Amino acid sequence: MRETVDRAVLAVADNRLPLSGDITMLNRSAAEAPRPALQIAVTDGRLEPAGTASIATDASAALALIAQDAVDLLLSAEIRRVRVCGADECALRFVDRSPARNRRWCSMSRCGNRTKVRLHQARARRSERTTAD
Repeated sequence: MRETVDRAVLAVADNRLPLSGDITMLNRSAAEAPRPALQIAVTDGRLEPAGTASIATDASAALALIAQDAVDLLLSAEIRRVRVCGADECALRFVDRSPARNRRWCSMSRCGNRTKVRLHQARARRSERTTAD
């Protein structure tokens, strides 16, 4: 399922159609479990989502929920905002919801800061070598 969702999301994000086998697998999996009913709550005088009424009871039901979410994403406008993390050792997929739509990392606290620290250390080492020469 993970590979199917990944291939389909990357294809559609790149303005290509997913493989027919991936579409078939997503549709079959998504149909295996009904979507849990979304619940609402009042928080600070506003309506907000409060989770769902049911929980997947087994692995196939959980995979069906993942497939349903993938289908929703593939059909939404947000599919054009899917990015691959720019960190060398990450490659997580994420939806870029930044106002400028130019986010490079899956998380600033995870990959962004690590990458910036590595780049800073590399510049400092180059500077030290240049000074030593």
